[in-house]
Amino acid sequence: MAAKQLIEKLEQGLRALFVEIRDDGNSNPVERFRLEGIIAAAEIAEILAREQIYIKMEQCYLEVNRRTLGQTFGDNWVGLYPFPSIPVRGVRAPVYPSGKK
Repeated sequence: MAAKQLIEKLEQGLRALFVEIRDDGNSNPVERFRLEGIIAAAEIAEILAREQIYIKMEQCYLEVNRRTLGQTFGDNWVGLYPFPSIPVRGVRAPVYPSGKK
């Protein structure tokens, strides 16, 4: 995959993920992990530096949500989500007690 194609795939994937989270509250973990693999590959292949990847995440998130990642996750969002993790939070699943009371 050429560098330009990888960057386009990364941007499209980030936008799609952020739209899915915004609209449904959750995301497909397989797609998220695949996208994180693309992020890691972009850095390893020296197509994008880590800071450039963070900038792309910010741009795509802002485009979809009209707010920054810092506004959503706090100014230290990079520290909360170790590279190459994508900063997302899903809706918590309901918890039902097991066993008898």
